[in-house]
Amino acid sequence: MLSEEPLQIENKALGYTIRYTLDSFVHEYQSGISQYTGFPMFEELRSDDPAQVKAWKEARSKAYRGSILHFMRSVYQQRLTEEGFEIQFLITVNNRDTAIRLKNYYGAMNYKKDDSTQTVSVRPNQLQVAVIYIDEPPAPEYRAINPEAPEDFQFSVLNFQPGDQLFIEKNGFYFEQPDITIRDYWTWDKLADMLPYDYVVE
Repeated sequence: MLSEEPLQIENKALGYTIRYTLDSFVHEYQSGISQYTGFPMFEELRSDDPAQVKAWKEARSKAYRGSILHFMRSVYQQRLTEEGFEIQFLITVNNRDTAIRLKNYYGAMNYKKDDSTQTVSVRPNQLQVAVIYIDEPPAPEYRAINPEAPEDFQFSVLNFQPGDQLFIEKNGFYFEQPDITIRDYWTWDKLADMLPYDYVVE
């Protein structure tokens, strides 16, 4: 599926108008998995109502916590534990995932920082990386349609391609997008909780 014009999205909950330039959208009917790539441009909605402005700030803060943007910034800053994240490797044996706990997140991810470009590269030793956000439980709506999901923490998985590195900028932007696919909780967030890369935590 392709779109010749950017998608126009008004997110009244977070206070943004989003122009999303869609590069590609693929839905696999057999697995039920959708993959899309593109680039969003954000414009803040305006309001003279202080209560509305406060509500937007609170909603943005909630959307940020545990998000993939929050995670990527935490990887860059080497603050995963401090920001409420844990990561594990997943190995599939007999169609079942087995979790491997990690003593050194950054060593296991082959973390490297390039001081000249101010980017960080990661290349995990396993292709499936489980990301656990322990500071908040999953949304009740998510649990309602995913009753097998954990009750006490948000659980997402990053799937890497063999041999590929992921490059992360300080603001949390990561490229190339096709290098990884996402499943579990982060697929619930999608565009509804997307924030701009210049979002500042208040």
